[in-house]
Amino acid sequence: MRTFADECLKVMVGQYGQALNASSPVILNRGVPDLDPWMYGKGLFPPAAYPETVARYRYAEPIFLLEQLPMSAFPGGKWPREIPSWYSRQQQRQKQYRDCYSKLGYKVVSVPPVSVEARCHLIESYVLR
Repeated sequence: MRTFADECLKVMVGQYGQALNASSPVILNRGVPDLDPWMYGKGLFPPAAYPETVARYRYAEPIFLLEQLPMSAFPGGKWPREIPSWYSRQQQRQKQYRDCYSKLGYKVVSVPPVSVEARCHLIESYVLR
């Protein structure tokens, strides 16, 4: 698992570098700080290089955290994996992501579980400020 975490960190740093060269805003599914809550959820600690890496590779603010869609948003009111405990763990992990970014001094903006168009409009309103 440690080797996997090291590889994840390497990939996230690579994505950060690619985003710096972009001419428009970039949306990443996961950023460098996300490794901490993910590892914590597995009962592990991030790689030794994590503290230095997360301090060095800072993202432009704000950080947008897309709130998880409610179970009722899915056909039949069931999460695709149909595992309610998995859904509950994901909600807990989302709080850990928010706490992690906040602890690192980022402004975190919650994007509510509304339509894709409404989510895009909210994010766009921040980006175009």
